[in-house]
Amino acid sequence: MDRPAVAAETGPGHQALRQAAAPGPGLIPARPGFFRHLAAACSASGRSLDRPLRWEAAITPSHPGVPQRLTFAVERLAIQPADRLLEIGCGRGLAVALACERLGEAGSILAIDRSAAMIEAARLRNRGHVASGKARFQAVSLADAAFAGARFDTVFAVNVNLFWIEAARALAIVRRILAPGGRLHLVYEPPSAAQLSAIVDKLTASLESNGFALQASEGKAGMPLIGVTARAVLSPEGVASHR
Repeated sequence: MDRPAVAAETGPGHQALRQAAAPGPGLIPARPGFFRHLAAACSASGRSLDRPLRWEAAITPSHPGVPQRLTFAVERLAIQPADRLLEIGCGRGLAVALACERLGEAGSILAIDRSAAMIEAARLRNRGHVASGKARFQAVSLADAAFAGARFDTVFAVNVNLFWIEAARALAIVRRILAPGGRLHLVYEPPSAAQLSAIVDKLTASLESNGFALQASEGKAGMPLIGVTARAVLSPEGVASHR
């Protein structure tokens, strides 16, 4: 089946993606083949990894200790004060802290991760936001999470390969919990910038075959980063949606 061209392929986002082929200053490369081998191991074992893959990365100068992939991810969300956010695979809660800086009193974020240790660290890091009710954490996988009818304006994940290893299941859940007009944002940082185009192609195929339409893909000059934004074009029941 012919796949529609990605709009960003001829725009500034694709130019940024091509520029990302040049290693940026301060970037510590990951072990060659790590991303590929880990994904293959998960696939072979029949297991998914729905929390972030972690490797050394450049640190954001304005947020010491925060990898640039996380600041890049949160900046792409264009968070509004009253947004309801969900992060899948939140790790130690670094992105949650960045998101909470942008949320107003009416906004909130729920963050999930299968690792209880990561959730404990995330709660500790964001204890002020937890106390105010702005941030909540659950040690649970996406498949096992009980959202109790909650709807989210934005669902995002960073370095989570669940969206191609168990794409149909994961994306069906995301379609169900997205509010009308809601968006899914995925960010990946492979060890090599040469992998970026392949990741976009794989994600696009996965999204389009599971009820989503790719809206944008954007890279970051000088770094092997790619961000993909998609919206649901099928309702949770599989009916065409115009939201």
